[in-house]
Amino acid sequence: MLTLSQSDIPFLAFIPEVDCFLNEFLRLESPAGESKICFGCLSSIGTESAPGYSCRLCFATQLRCKACVVKEHSTAPFHFVQEWKGSHFEPTSLKKLGLRVQLGHVPGQPCPRPLCATGDEFVVVHIDGISQVGLDFCGCPSSPPHVVQLLRHRLFPATVTNPLTAATFNVLETFQMLSFTSKCTPYEFVRALVRRTNNSGMVNVPDRYASFLRMIHVWRHIRLLKRSGVGHLIGGSGNMKSGDCALHCPACPRPGINIPKNWKNRALSTRFLYRLFMSIDANFRLKRRDVSSDERDPGLNHGIAYVVEEKKFRAFLEEHGNNIQEKSTCSNYDAIKSAHIRGGKGLAASGLGLTICSRHELRRPLGCGDLQKGERYVNMDYILLSTLKENAPELVTASYDIGCQYGGGFEGRCDSYPEDLNPFDRGHSFLFLVPKFHLPAHVLSCQPRFSFNYTPGVGRTDGEAPERNFSLSNELASSTKEMGPGSRRDTLDDHFGDMNWTKIVSITSTLKERAKEAIKMRRIQVDAFLDFTEALPKKSVTEWTNLVWDWESDPEDNENPFVVTKSVLSAGEVRRRLAEEDAAAIASGDLVEVHADVTPSAFIRQGIEIEETQRKFAADQKGLGTHSTDIQRARIIERSNSLQRRIDAWFTLQALFMPQAVAKRRARQETDGPPDPVYAIPLFLPSALCGSANPDTRLIRCEQQYRIAQAETTLQQLRNYLLFRSHMYNSQKRYSRGTRMSTQSNATIQTVTDNINTTATKYRQIRATISNLSSVTKNLEWERNLKPLEEADVRGLTSDADGGEGSKKLTWIWTTAGTGDDEDEITQSDLRIEWCKSRARAHRWQEECMLLSEELRRVLVTFEWEATEWDDRASLWLSPKTLVAPTPTLWNNVPEIYQREVAQLQDIRNGKVAYARRQASIRRAMIKSAKDVWGSLDTQLGTFIVNNSNKAKKLVECTDIPGDEYTGL
Repeated sequence: MLTLSQSDIPFLAFIPEVDCFLNEFLRLESPAGESKICFGCLSSIGTESAPGYSCRLCFATQLRCKACVVKEHSTAPFHFVQEWKGSHFEPTSLKKLGLRVQLGHVPGQPCPRPLCATGDEFVVVHIDGISQVGLDFCGCPSSPPHVVQLLRHRLFPATVTNPLTAATFNVLETFQMLSFTSKCTPYEFVRALVRRTNNSGMVNVPDRYASFLRMIHVWRHIRLLKRSGVGHLIGGSGNMKSGDCALHCPACPRPGINIPKNWKNRALSTRFLYRLFMSIDANFRLKRRDVSSDERDPGLNHGIAYVVEEKKFRAFLEEHGNNIQEKSTCSNYDAIKSAHIRGGKGLAASGLGLTICSRHELRRPLGCGDLQKGERYVNMDYILLSTLKENAPELVTASYDIGCQYGGGFEGRCDSYPEDLNPFDRGHSFLFLVPKFHLPAHVLSCQPRFSFNYTPGVGRTDGEAPERNFSLSNELASSTKEMGPGSRRDTLDDHFGDMNWTKIVSITSTLKERAKEAIKMRRIQVDAFLDFTEALPKKSVTEWTNLVWDWESDPEDNENPFVVTKSVLSAGEVRRRLAEEDAAAIASGDLVEVHADVTPSAFIRQGIEIEETQRKFAADQKGLGTHSTDIQRARIIERSNSLQRRIDAWFTLQALFMPQAVAKRRARQETDGPPDPVYAIPLFLPSALCGSANPDTRLIRCEQQYRIAQAETTLQQLRNYLLFRSHMYNSQKRYSRGTRMSTQSNATIQTVTDNINTTATKYRQIRATISNLSSVTKNLEWERNLKPLEEADVRGLTSDADGGEGSKKLTWIWTTAGTGDDEDEITQSDLRIEWCKSRARAHRWQEECMLLSEELRRVLVTFEWEATEWDDRASLWLSPKTLVAPTPTLWNNVPEIYQREVAQLQDIRNGKVAYARRQASIRRAMIKSAKDVWGSLDTQLGTFIVNNSNKAKKLVECTDIPGDEYTGL
């Protein structure tokens, strides 16, 4: 048994010291050392007329007299002091002891004309609590307004006229950071400050919750303006432009900043490097209740950051909101269905539409806006078009879970919108794709056409950036849904800005991890593709290459090389048949509708799709080795969370369609044992209940039809893998020489063999499920084509010219109905698909390396551009152009007063120069850090060694996309 020491678990070392810690805590409840002499001036204390005092927050714990404790706290006026009563401490306050906080003068310098706050009831909210303070404003001639006096002492006023409450900059900054990291609400924070002030409940602590809400709202806005350089504009915030305060992605292309001016002169094959990759989606957790109004809560930002300007947005919706939305010709997807759903009772906003940088997951400027009736095109159009006005490049790849439908009518809709919103008038061109995780839910014809895997020039982008970001923004839902419209928009702007900043400061390490993975995977996929290509007849490769080129250039009018041409029964075909049967049954009244939107066949299909996702997830998690990166582990966790949500939603439907399954699941949960991992959660489809608690016969029949299609598709996959392995064997015999090549080839063959075994096991499980369902349906026709799969059946075709034993006695998997009778036709079709997929993988990984290389360059260029921008701001405020004379008043005609005002204006200029220089210094430090972290990554991304078996090692430039160029065509 493993024994752990205290060095292994430092916590264990505390256990023997608990009493020591406890004693020291109790020791602090009485004065330290001598209790009759003041530690500061050595005067006698400890009597009723001269009590001793101690501070709860100061480092020293010894007692002091009243005069010393007041003097020592002249620069720490918000500390809590306590009076020694001879037997115990009791709380008091510095204000009661006579401490006065004088504004407008240096500490210790009295003001000849102090002005006490109204009623001498000034309250300060600080990091340790809420305190009443004896505060005096400066009443000297030409003294600045009371608000300014407070701000110059880092006190943020709750009002701009006659302020009686202020918060320290420290407490506001602390809350803002807590709200970013833990999504702490103002109510919780103020409640904690009240209890920090006095936790007995017997002291009346001033209620400053409403004041704190107002102060943190304005604080967020001022900080946003400061960080965005608005304070350095001549004319200040009045000269702001829309989107000025948003943080841009440093790795994304921005015309005039980080992409070459002559990018259009570059080769067509490399122009994808200057594409903007965006993701569009809607978050229905970020809803808002119908409380307050824009009149009562107008907000402060008004379209200067991430959320669109509300008045323009509303005007656009009023004009175009009644446009008829195109009907879906694809899947019954959530985003399409939700477009016609009403906002919900008591809701002013049913969610938030947003655009995100697909590759780096930063919110786009002016890329967020409210939804009122679900995910309507008109809302999403305005959000997308607004962000494209913010210095976007001409080439745009947009990812959307309904991209197949949304993109089809996009240009036509834009023609009806105002000219300033129409991106086509500015020369933009669009490529709409569907995120990888969402694509399987679409009809078969959509999948290759809108696939990131098969589309040239997208690298390894997956389009799922919004899903990953929702986990962060969803934590805001509980607080922002209760806010007024302006407060909610400003709060979202603030949080989105912080999310963007955390992405920016971590982009160096993010790109490093991605580059290391891309370099490794490019080598693997390119070598595998070249080996596969060399094992094929040159004529076939030439034919398939031309086929791929034609399809990539015009996918609408050319044959899709990735689609199976044999007559395999697909899940899509079954889905169509069952949908037609459902429609007929509903029309005739034979089908009892359990759910308004989901039919029995749709319910079964969703369950089988979830089961398949579980199977893939289990394999991917198993393949996560001990040396996996943080990014890889994070992706697994994100996929697990997403899968769990899908399962939970499906269980809700199952309670309606299959109440027997609910009882069975409850009985299983009541047994002892740990909970099932997400990939092993039993779904209890009808096949799992046959023979015990038979569900509805229609559900059983639906599952059987889907399972038959699933079995045929699995057989197709098995044949493809067997063909691939056969050709790899031939390639190894012909070309592999030496230990290294043989080892590499063996590793590839072993990977394919593992896939063959996994697919064979999957087929056997599906066939057993069909057999179980047949015990109820009595349908056994499937047995003619879907036979038991023995180990001897899992064999590939032979390519021997003399027609050996393998070609004469093919196993049943090659001759079963649906695969065709012509062996050559079978071989060519399956090999073409596998070759095209292998080519696509090689191309995407090489494109990824090219994109990453360009992104490394863009990050450095962007940081340098930002540093120069801050340098220019500093220079501006050092120039005579920004010298401003004090405004004439009744007082400043006195030279001494006039010079004092001049000095105060110069202090503001000096602060602007210092802040600009600090920001420039931060950017250049980020440049140095990035260069140190990346090292030679750019060189490695730019070149690599082709190590295929039939050619000598060759150094390949990054601008060459591997594949067609290396086949000798």
